[in-house]
Amino acid sequence: MAKTVVNKMKRNLKLLRNLAFPVSSRHWREYIPATDLDKLWILQDDLIEHKYPTSGITEYVISSAGDIYREMADEHPWLPYIDEKWTTLSRYCFIGRYGFGFVARDFEELRDMVKEPDYDSQRITYMANLQKLREATVNTSMDPKRKRVMLASLDMIKALADWFNSLIVEMPAQVSVAFDELTDAIANYFPRQFFGSEGKI
Repeated sequence: MAKTVVNKMKRNLKLLRNLAFPVSSRHWREYIPATDLDKLWILQDDLIEHKYPTSGITEYVISSAGDIYREMADEHPWLPYIDEKWTTLSRYCFIGRYGFGFVARDFEELRDMVKEPDYDSQRITYMANLQKLREATVNTSMDPKRKRVMLASLDMIKALADWFNSLIVEMPAQVSVAFDELTDAIANYFPRQFFGSEGKI
């Protein structure tokens, strides 16, 4: 009961913060003296947030992993929000395991997107920026359990980006490995609280 009350209070504080800085979370992080976590949030926003060079469902799934990173850059990450993003990843990445997965038509649309003239250069920049963010995260002092979740979310992004770039519908093993590491890292940070939306963790 006490945890429920605390979570509601944290959520209400975030809502009040958004009212005070209505444009974006970036603004309050810039105006309030930044912590190392705030700096990582801003770096993520600058380097990779909504910058993967596709649109539609593939960008949505990659952004879900990015949203986990962003939430873990909050001083008090909110588990229900992380679980929501984890659920998106689980439903789109696994057929029969947790969800419905991607279908051939998703990759047909993706094939059209990768033909765009700027796709290759934008993807190269995105992957380089992803590595920069990973290195910055590694070099930032924080709770090791928090760092593990943040790094796992970036590794999930890389695995997804490599998969989508391959244009092969069948999910490669590295996506499953990255997802399992992210799941375990979240469960380790939120012991006895995170069970995944399907209750299988």
